[in-house]
Amino acid sequence: MKRKYVIFMAFLVIVSIAIGSAAAKSTTPTSDRVLLSYPNEIYLPDDYTAKTPNFADFPLDFSDGKLAWDLDIIDVEKTEYDGEGIYVAVLDTGLVANWNNYFPEERIATKYGIGFCENVRKDKKTDELIYSGTVHRTTFLGKLGHGTHITSTIIGYSYYGEHVRGVAPKAKIIPVKVLNTYEGLDGMVYGTDLMVAAGINYIADLAESEGIKIVISMSLGDPEPSKPIRDAINHAIGNGVIVVAAAGHNGFLYWPGAYPEVICVGSSGWGMGVDELGTPVKIYPKYPGTGEWEPWPQELEPCPQIPHAWWYQDVAEDMEDEISYISFFSSKEYVNPAFPDEDVELDAVAPGSWIFGPYPYPGNTSGYRHIPWWAQGSPRNPKATTSNYCYRGGTSHATPHVSGVAALMLDKNPTLTQAQVEAILKGTATPLPTAMLGYPFAFNYVQWSIVGIYPFRWAADATGAGIIQADAAIAAIPTP
Repeated sequence: MKRKYVIFMAFLVIVSIAIGSAAAKSTTPTSDRVLLSYPNEIYLPDDYTAKTPNFADFPLDFSDGKLAWDLDIIDVEKTEYDGEGIYVAVLDTGLVANWNNYFPEERIATKYGIGFCENVRKDKKTDELIYSGTVHRTTFLGKLGHGTHITSTIIGYSYYGEHVRGVAPKAKIIPVKVLNTYEGLDGMVYGTDLMVAAGINYIADLAESEGIKIVISMSLGDPEPSKPIRDAINHAIGNGVIVVAAAGHNGFLYWPGAYPEVICVGSSGWGMGVDELGTPVKIYPKYPGTGEWEPWPQELEPCPQIPHAWWYQDVAEDMEDEISYISFFSSKEYVNPAFPDEDVELDAVAPGSWIFGPYPYPGNTSGYRHIPWWAQGSPRNPKATTSNYCYRGGTSHATPHVSGVAALMLDKNPTLTQAQVEAILKGTATPLPTAMLGYPFAFNYVQWSIVGIYPFRWAADATGAGIIQADAAIAAIPTP
């Protein structure tokens, strides 16, 4: 069955710009091939004043970089491991051409980087998709910033010269482009099942031939299972590769994340915390100063138009079950009705709402190749129409948190198997509440600067084992 694999991004707030949307399609299989695409991409630019970058001053890694909320809430800073010696293969849109504006060159394994592409076109009379049936190799460089943003969560990034830490800052990224921009298909970014399978098989063979430990991170998926992809996943696991994939955004789980042997990741966010009745206290929140867009005190405001720098504020410790929430877009643990005999599994959740990082756009070359203060996209340019950095939301962005923690775990014990990594992550996760006041769902609230207090609710089918905890997972690993 041919598939189209999609990037899992979700809209965040009213102030947004739609980048593209996948064509709607039935969940019932209609052909023997399906093209994978991604759902709506919408972003909120950040206007925080920052420094001009100095790329020559990049250290070898960003271990000492600023800690953002999404790493703080999973306690990455409480472990001594940093992913050194471990590779993370990001199967995605590749890296943008100016990736070295954001990452130290030592952190990107360019010698292993690669892309895979299958020619796809539309029949002019029927509009049906026609596949070439063969995959050719190409560059790991891509036109869309999705893979760059995913990479930034794993190893960290430069934010106009200021360093932000990643989950596994000393791991090395292998960029594998399996999602390609098809200009003949309305410019959308797709990947076929053969492309994704080729990327997985490439990493599986690389792990064996080079004798290296690799984590595969896939922020993509499709509502239909794929035998070529599952066969490739089993090949990779058999060669000691750890495989992590996103849960999806369509209610039911997407494949390949849905496969029980894959570590499937849902999305969580940073809420305000609620009182005993399940409602927020607007004036005196339960955990003052926490949560998305919680305002700074008025006397600390630099000026009214600059968004609050909540994204690198401290998260209240040991309260993940009370201040976290399940993102409204995160898929639940049930199978696509078109495939009732398939076994699916949602393993855990990780931060996937309002994740900040580089997402450059190639439309304006002055702001794409380099980012001086005057560039399009610079926060100090009043005429800027796009941003090189932005908040993103999706199970796409939850996935690299788990991939990065898996790299930390392999750093401590490289003999861990896929089953062991999954079991440890689930066994040490912080369970999220799944019931409140006798109802089979839980509440939490977030405060966004534009829409105010917004409620979220979820049931047990959305949480998996809970939100991952890096320090607890590593502490549970036996020394080899």
